[in-house]
Amino acid sequence: MHSSYDATAGAAYITVSSNDVARTVEVTPTVLVDLDALGVVVGVELLRPQEAVPVETITQQCHVLEKDRDELQKTLQHISQIAFQDSQARRDSPHSATPRWSGDGLVTA
Repeated sequence: MHSSYDATAGAAYITVSSNDVARTVEVTPTVLVDLDALGVVVGVELLRPQEAVPVETITQQCHVLEKDRDELQKTLQHISQIAFQDSQARRDSPHSATPRWSGDGLVTA
């Protein structure tokens, strides 16, 4: 599982698998889920990543493999924390560098 956060775009993406995307489902107005041909989650796009999204929000409408469920929940929480901290820092210092986050760490552009 890989994830990225782009503060400039105000969005984050979690790659759950390398399968091809067959369709995208709008789980909420700010959570879009990419599914493969069998309807299994391939990726999750968060348009407001600073808002916490419980994994149940996704699993109620989409199939997440059991082996991916716990890691997806942890990743959702981690991205929410990073995005929230970023939004607070940008509010306090609008001239600071724009952070991007990918994988396991924060990268400042």
